[in-house]
Amino acid sequence: GMCTLPNQCTCLCRGSFVDELCKKNGGKYCKKAFQDPWFRRRNVLALNEVFGTRNCYSGYEGLVDSDDMFRSCHLTIYEPSFFIRHTTFLITMVISSCLALCVLFGYVWTKLKEERMSAHNQRSREMTQRNDKTTHAFAHETIGVKKRL
Repeated sequence: GMCTLPNQCTCLCRGSFVDELCKKNGGKYCKKAFQDPWFRRRNVLALNEVFGTRNCYSGYEGLVDSDDMFRSCHLTIYEPSFFIRHTTFLITMVISSCLALCVLFGYVWTKLKEERMSAHNQRSREMTQRNDKTTHAFAHETIGVKKRL
C-alpha cells in the first residue's frame, strides 16, 4: 500500500467486487472477499493474513482507524483454495453420497437375499416332489430290489 499522510494509507487491491460490472459482465467482477463459515472449527489464516473486509478479494489490508481509514497495509487478504472455499458443499456431497450408497447397498443386499431364498425354496420344493414320487406304502420293498420272475 501507499501511505500519503501519517497513519493514512491506501492499500493495494488486485481484484474487487464491482456491482455494476458484475451485473453487466459477470465473472471475476462478481467475486467477493472470502469469509470462512467454519472459522470456529479451523484456522486457515497465516499470521500475516486477514479475510477481506471490503469489496477487495485479493490484495492487502491493515489496521483501520475510527474513520474507517487504513493506518497500515501489512496484511495479505486470504485467497482460499477450491477445497477451503467449498468445504460445506463438499462435506454435504460426501455425506449424501455415503447415504445413497448405504441405501443402494441395502436394496441390493435385500434383493440378493430374496433371490437366494427363492432358489433355496425352489430346491426344497424339487426335493420334496422327488421324494413324494418315490415314497408310497411299499417303497422300501421296491427300492434297490430286482423284479423276480
